[in-house]
Amino acid sequence: MDTVGFQKSRFDEIKVQMTDFLKTVGFGKKDIDFCPISGLSGVGVQTAYSGDAAWYDGPTLLELFENIKIPERTALRNRPLRASVSEFSEDTKGLTVRIRLECGTVHPGIKDAVFYRTDGNFVQHLPSSFYL
Repeated sequence: MDTVGFQKSRFDEIKVQMTDFLKTVGFGKKDIDFCPISGLSGVGVQTAYSGDAAWYDGPTLLELFENIKIPERTALRNRPLRASVSEFSEDTKGLTVRIRLECGTVHPGIKDAVFYRTDGNFVQHLPSSFYL
Protein backbone atom coordinates (compact mmCIF):
# COMPACT_ATOMS: atom_id res chain seq x y z
CA MET A 1 0.00 0.00 0.00
CA ASP A 2 3.03 2.28 0.29
CA THR A 3 3.43 2.67 -3.47
CA VAL A 4 -0.15 3.89 -3.95
CA GLY A 5 -0.28 6.13 -0.88
CA PHE A 6 -2.86 3.97 0.94
CA GLN A 7 -5.56 4.81 -1.60
CA LYS A 8 -8.88 3.35 -0.52
CA SER A 9 -9.92 2.79 -4.15
CA ARG A 10 -6.84 0.61 -4.81
CA PHE A 11 -7.42 -1.35 -1.59
CA ASP A 12 -11.04 -2.01 -2.61
CA GLU A 13 -9.93 -3.08 -6.10
CA ILE A 14 -7.44 -5.60 -4.69
CA LYS A 15 -10.01 -6.81 -2.16
CA VAL A 16 -12.56 -7.56 -4.92
CA GLN A 17 -10.01 -9.37 -7.10
CA MET A 18 -8.64 -11.46 -4.23
CA THR A 19 -12.11 -12.31 -2.90
CA ASP A 20 -13.15 -13.59 -6.35
CA PHE A 21 -9.98 -15.68 -6.62
CA LEU A 22 -10.20 -17.11 -3.09
CA LYS A 23 -13.85 -18.10 -3.64
CA THR A 24 -12.82 -20.13 -6.71
CA VAL A 25 -10.36 -22.15 -4.61
CA GLY A 26 -12.87 -22.93 -1.86
CA PHE A 27 -12.84 -20.12 0.69
CA GLY A 28 -16.11 -18.67 1.90
CA LYS A 29 -16.59 -14.90 2.05
CA LYS A 30 -16.90 -15.06 5.85
CA ASP A 31 -13.47 -16.77 6.07
CA ILE A 32 -11.62 -13.90 4.36
CA ASP A 33 -10.35 -10.75 6.08
CA PHE A 34 -8.37 -7.90 4.55
CA CYS A 35 -6.29 -5.14 6.10
CA PRO A 36 -3.95 -2.65 4.46
CA ILE A 37 -0.36 -2.74 5.72
CA SER A 38 2.83 -0.84 5.04
CA GLY A 39 5.92 -2.83 4.21
CA LEU A 40 8.14 0.18 4.88
CA SER A 41 6.80 1.73 8.07
CA GLY A 42 4.86 -1.21 9.51
CA VAL A 43 1.60 0.72 9.75
CA GLY A 44 -1.24 -1.77 9.99
CA VAL A 45 0.92 -4.66 11.16
CA GLN A 46 0.99 -3.79 14.86
CA THR A 47 0.45 -0.05 15.06
CA ALA A 48 -2.92 1.59 14.53
CA TYR A 49 -3.81 3.24 11.25
CA SER A 50 -3.24 6.98 10.90
CA GLY A 51 -2.36 9.54 8.27
CA ASP A 52 -3.09 8.30 4.74
CA ALA A 53 -4.65 5.09 6.13
CA ALA A 54 -7.05 6.78 8.54
CA TRP A 55 -9.98 5.70 6.34
CA TYR A 56 -9.49 2.10 7.53
CA ASP A 57 -10.97 1.48 10.96
CA GLY A 58 -10.62 -2.31 11.11
CA PRO A 59 -8.19 -4.51 13.03
CA THR A 60 -4.44 -4.62 12.44
CA LEU A 61 -2.74 -7.70 10.99
CA LEU A 62 -1.66 -8.97 14.43
CA GLU A 63 -5.20 -8.51 15.77
CA LEU A 64 -6.51 -10.58 12.86
CA PHE A 65 -3.93 -13.30 13.62
CA GLU A 66 -4.90 -13.34 17.30
CA ASN A 67 -8.56 -13.90 16.36
CA ILE A 68 -7.97 -16.89 14.05
CA LYS A 69 -9.99 -19.85 15.25
CA ILE A 70 -7.84 -22.97 15.41
CA PRO A 71 -9.75 -25.97 14.08
CA GLU A 72 -10.38 -28.95 16.33
CA ARG A 73 -7.90 -31.69 15.44
CA THR A 74 -8.47 -34.30 18.16
CA ALA A 75 -10.72 -36.35 15.89
CA LEU A 76 -7.81 -36.82 13.47
CA ARG A 77 -5.42 -37.78 16.27
CA ASN A 78 -7.82 -40.42 17.60
CA ARG A 79 -8.15 -42.18 14.25
CA PRO A 80 -5.91 -45.11 13.28
CA LEU A 81 -2.46 -44.22 12.00
CA ARG A 82 -2.44 -43.28 8.34
CA ALA A 83 0.74 -42.02 6.73
CA SER A 84 2.33 -41.87 3.34
CA VAL A 85 6.00 -42.68 2.83
CA SER A 86 7.92 -39.81 1.29
CA GLU A 87 11.46 -41.17 1.61
CA PHE A 88 13.28 -44.23 2.90
CA SER A 89 16.84 -45.49 3.22
CA GLU A 90 18.65 -48.45 4.70
CA ASP A 91 21.97 -48.46 6.52
CA THR A 92 23.75 -50.50 9.21
CA LYS A 93 21.23 -49.35 11.85
CA GLY A 94 18.27 -50.59 9.83
CA LEU A 95 15.56 -49.03 7.71
CA THR A 96 14.82 -45.33 8.08
CA VAL A 97 11.46 -44.15 6.78
CA ARG A 98 10.31 -40.53 6.44
CA ILE A 99 6.53 -40.26 6.50
CA ARG A 100 3.84 -37.62 6.12
CA LEU A 101 1.37 -38.17 8.92
CA GLU A 102 -2.24 -37.93 7.70
CA CYS A 103 -4.02 -38.91 10.94
CA GLY A 104 -3.35 -40.81 14.14
CA THR A 105 -0.35 -40.53 16.44
CA VAL A 106 3.23 -41.78 16.37
CA HIS A 107 5.48 -42.24 19.38
CA PRO A 108 8.46 -44.47 20.23
CA GLY A 109 7.37 -48.04 20.94
CA ILE A 110 4.22 -47.95 18.82
CA LYS A 111 3.70 -51.02 16.64
CA ASP A 112 2.33 -50.43 13.17
CA ALA A 113 1.96 -52.18 9.85
CA VAL A 114 3.98 -50.69 7.02
CA PHE A 115 3.50 -51.40 3.30
CA TYR A 116 1.99 -54.81 2.68
CA ARG A 117 3.58 -56.51 5.70
CA THR A 118 1.18 -57.55 8.43
CA ASP A 119 3.70 -58.64 11.07
CA GLY A 120 4.26 -55.00 12.07
CA ASN A 121 7.24 -52.82 12.82
CA PHE A 122 8.28 -50.92 15.91
CA VAL A 123 9.02 -47.20 15.98
CA GLN A 124 12.35 -47.04 17.78
CA HIS A 125 13.27 -43.39 17.50
CA LEU A 126 11.72 -40.05 16.56
CA PRO A 127 13.99 -37.08 15.86
CA SER A 128 13.60 -34.07 18.15
CA SER A 129 12.45 -31.97 15.19
CA PHE A 130 9.37 -34.25 14.95
CA TYR A 131 7.91 -32.61 18.06
CA LEU A 132 8.05 -29.05 16.72
